[in-house]
Amino acid sequence: MTFDLVFMLRDVLPKLILAIPLSLFLVASSGVIGNILAVPVALARISHNPLLWMPAYGFILLMRGTPLLIQIYLIYYGLGQVFGGITIGDQRLMQVLPFLKYGLWYAVFALAINTAGYSGEILRGAILAVPHGEIEAGKAFGMSKWKIFRRITLPRAVRICLPAMSTETILLLKATSLASTVTVYEVLGTAQFIRQQSFRVYETQAIIRYLDEIYIHPPLTPGNPKDRTRMNQVIGIIEWYFFPKAAAPIAFNRIIGPRLLGLPSNEEAIAEAMPMARTAFAELDHLLGDKPYFTGETISVADIMLGAQLDLLSTTPEGAELIAGTRLVPWLERMRARPSFLATQPPEALRRAA
Repeated sequence: MTFDLVFMLRDVLPKLILAIPLSLFLVASSGVIGNILAVPVALARISHNPLLWMPAYGFILLMRGTPLLIQIYLIYYGLGQVFGGITIGDQRLMQVLPFLKYGLWYAVFALAINTAGYSGEILRGAILAVPHGEIEAGKAFGMSKWKIFRRITLPRAVRICLPAMSTETILLLKATSLASTVTVYEVLGTAQFIRQQSFRVYETQAIIRYLDEIYIHPPLTPGNPKDRTRMNQVIGIIEWYFFPKAAAPIAFNRIIGPRLLGLPSNEEAIAEAMPMARTAFAELDHLLGDKPYFTGETISVADIMLGAQLDLLSTTPEGAELIAGTRLVPWLERMRARPSFLATQPPEALRRAA
C-alpha cells in the first residue's frame, strides 16, 4: 500500500500521455471555430440595429452566465435526442452521418460556442478601442468600409485583445476536462477510467486504516459502533463532497495553480465550488458540535483526513471566510498542535505559496 512507481510509469503515465493529443485537438478545433464565430458576434454586438445587437447580447449573456458543464449536457443529451429522432429516407440521421454518434463533436461544438461568447465580448471591446485616427486614415485613402475593417480594424483589434485571448485559451485548455463527462477520453477522462479500473485512488484511506491496525496506540477507529458510524459519515462527506467539489477547486485555483504552476486563477470554478463548500462546512461544523474531535475525546481517521485538507484550504480567502465563526476553528488548532501534524508539514514551497 505504498506509492507504486512501477504502476505509475508502466500503466498510468503512458495512457495519460496518449490522451494529450485529444485534449490539444479539443483546444485547437474549438478555439479556431469559436474565435471565427466571435467576429460576427462582436460585429453584431457593436451594431446600432436592435435586430443584431440584441440577439448578440443575449447569446453572450447566455454563454457567460451559465455553467459550461450545463451547456455541454444540454448540447450532448439534447441534440443527441433530437438527431436520434430524425430520419432521411429509410435511414436515421445518425446512420447517414455516423460522426453524430460520438461525444467528441458535441464537446467541440459546446466549447466552440462558449468560446465565441467570451471571445466575442473581448473582441467587441478591442474593436471599440481601435484609434479613430487609423480608421480615418483608411477613409482618406478611399478604402471601403469592408476593406477598412479587414485591413485596419480587425488586425489592430486582434493585437489589442491578444493578452486577453491568450488567457482565454488557457482557460479553454482547462475547460476541456469537462468533455470527459460526455464519454470523451481526454486526459481527465483517461484518469477517471484508470481510477475505475484500478481503484488506486482509494489507497489513502486504506493506508490510514492499515497504520491503525499495526500501531494500536492510539486507535484511530473507534470501538463504539455509534462513533465508528459517525467517523464513516464524516469520511464520506470528505471524499465525495468536501475534497473533490470544494477544497480541491479552491486550493488549486488560489494556491497550486497561480503560485506554483504559473496558471491563472479560474474564478468561475471557485464561484461554482462555494455553494458546496458552504454546505460541507455547515454539515461538518454540525457533526463536530462541541466535541474535541469528530468521534468524541479521541482522534479518528476522519480527523486525520480532514486536517491536512482544511489546513491548506484555510489559508485561502475563501477558506478563511468559510471556517470563520465555526467550531472547526478550535478543532483545527488542536490538530495543528499535535506532534504528528507538526512532523508532517507540507513541502516548504507549498507552505510559502500558501
